[in-house]
Amino acid sequence: MGFKVNPHRVNIDYEFELFDSAYNPLNRKNKKVCEEFEFIYFFTEKNELNLSTGREYDSEYLSYLETILEKKIAIYPFDLSASPWWGSFEDIDTKRITNSKEFSFTIAKNLNLLTEMSFFINSSGELPELNPNQKYLVKSPYLMSGRGQSLYDVDNIPETPFLLEPYHNVIEDFGIRVCFEKGVLYCVELKNLNGKQFSGGKIINLPEIFDSNILIAIAKEYQLKGVKKSIQIDCYTYENNIRYLVEANDRKTMGDFIYSLYELFNNSSGGRGLYVENIQIRTFKDMRSFLGKNIYSPESKKGVIPCSPPGNLKTWLYEVE
Repeated sequence: MGFKVNPHRVNIDYEFELFDSAYNPLNRKNKKVCEEFEFIYFFTEKNELNLSTGREYDSEYLSYLETILEKKIAIYPFDLSASPWWGSFEDIDTKRITNSKEFSFTIAKNLNLLTEMSFFINSSGELPELNPNQKYLVKSPYLMSGRGQSLYDVDNIPETPFLLEPYHNVIEDFGIRVCFEKGVLYCVELKNLNGKQFSGGKIINLPEIFDSNILIAIAKEYQLKGVKKSIQIDCYTYENNIRYLVEANDRKTMGDFIYSLYELFNNSSGGRGLYVENIQIRTFKDMRSFLGKNIYSPESKKGVIPCSPPGNLKTWLYEVE
């Protein structure tokens, strides 16, 4: 199918397309996952909004977004040839390296940032002797954060390769984007359910406990590998320590989405930021009833923005104070 404009498709399933040759992005279930998060595009894309999708959008929802964003939204039929927006497939061999946890593990090792007893396991014969009193995490080197992650079970060793690292009681998660020219661009305090499932976040100042020189050193390693402009580095705090490089993302991120909301609507760290309600709302009229007088108004420039469209399995909201 040819387009007079070049619409985008929101390929949230980027890592699957990037690393799994058997993955089918046209599978209905896989398309549904991407459609569930297409709303990110409306708030994050800086240029014209031209979306290629198989989803039918509530017209009142689109009208509301056009009002608060002051931009027109054009919807086009889904086509796999539309420009992939979440992650690029240009220079795909490099992308497979820079989006893998194998590469982030190597950088952390070279910069002496690995936590003790962290390993990259290429075969079962490489399994080390582990502390029986310590819990360990197993992670896929090639899936997005939270996917392919489980507690290590000596009786159920996963297929190699995998990352093996100590399990930490995480205090706070952070997504920090470092610009190669300007240094730290933003820091997002991320909310994750059960340490896995993303559930929101807000822009904060970079906590004083972080050493920006370490973050810049990490970013330079990605720049040397061919990453352009910037990289998001995921970190967390635990006990009295910092895990500086859990992984990094050479693509768009939920942190970018939150930063875009922050820039668009308030440039303030007040309020809840982005959060999710585990409810499904059928129409935008129902959304207005659900939010009532709290719905964001462009006149007052305050309230709660319904980011996700009616019909989503979960409802994503952004509070502007």
